[in-house]
Amino acid sequence: MVEGQRVNQGEGRQPDPARLVPGVQDLRPWQAEARRSVRTAEFLDRLGGVRKSGPSSWMARCPSHKDRNPSLAITETADGKTLLRCHAGCTAEAVAGAVGLRMSDLMGPSESRNGGHQPKAPRRIVATYPYHDETGALLFEVVRFDPKDFRQRRPDPSATDGWAWSLSGVRRVLFRLPEIRRAIESGTPVVVCEGEKDALRLVEMGFQATTAPAGAGKWTDAYSDSLAGADVYVVPDRDEPGRKHAEQVAKSLDGKANSVRVVELPAEWSGGPVKDVSDLFDGGATAGDFLALCESASEWAKLREGRKKSHGGNRRSEDASSKGNSCPMVTIQVGGAQGRTLPG
Repeated sequence: MVEGQRVNQGEGRQPDPARLVPGVQDLRPWQAEARRSVRTAEFLDRLGGVRKSGPSSWMARCPSHKDRNPSLAITETADGKTLLRCHAGCTAEAVAGAVGLRMSDLMGPSESRNGGHQPKAPRRIVATYPYHDETGALLFEVVRFDPKDFRQRRPDPSATDGWAWSLSGVRRVLFRLPEIRRAIESGTPVVVCEGEKDALRLVEMGFQATTAPAGAGKWTDAYSDSLAGADVYVVPDRDEPGRKHAEQVAKSLDGKANSVRVVELPAEWSGGPVKDVSDLFDGGATAGDFLALCESASEWAKLREGRKKSHGGNRRSEDASSKGNSCPMVTIQVGGAQGRTLPG
């Protein structure tokens, strides 16, 4: 895999700075075993300042707020549930979330909760996607779980596992920002898609790709500032949220990017349905096939209208613009070799 490896599962202790590289990271050897149901003892391992206060109770520093003196009371019930009470007022949900858990993870193995059926397997980490600033410094990670879910965390040396499961006060940036900035400086087009998995798949195919954290509908003008001067291809998922997201991104890039084109994916490829970029390549599409889709994409209508107005009603200029002939040409690099010439 480009820029990193698929991870297996587990939740980390202190992150290893030497391995915080762009892309998906391996988990450490001690994380290789499948995670069991989270019992009280395992929950305590994620906390700091733990001390026993009774036969089945403990006090610890609350991970949900800056806690110098242990204010979190933890109790294990007879049926294996973990009860939480922060004397500073944090909710149990906030405390669990601060260490990457849900309240349901702390409800113990009791079969009575599931009508006598085997309890559901706890979620496990399957991938981590690091986000860096322009200098390459790690700001935060997006963590992907199975069953499918996403959480965000930031480095925190004071935390037991090295992470704070909150982005409070953390700057949000585009995925693979250092690589994207270098691509723009070299005149290489940038593909904006939905989700880190699709972005890395495009990178595997030889493209420069990025995405915003938190998925569709979360684009901000600050992300567009990072793409100033770029030739951008927006590739939304084939659904209504994706189409709305593409329009939001294109509008935000208006006046900042050198050019913006929205690439519409086909409904199917080789007889299989296509919802996103990964589906397209899973169906057998090549980098050349994707380039062809980019070539057929028209420049975003509102940007084209802006060009027409800037021509002051010159009919000849408008005719050229409507045919796409007024666009400068750029070259996409595929697999390290020069690719086709595309309208920029």
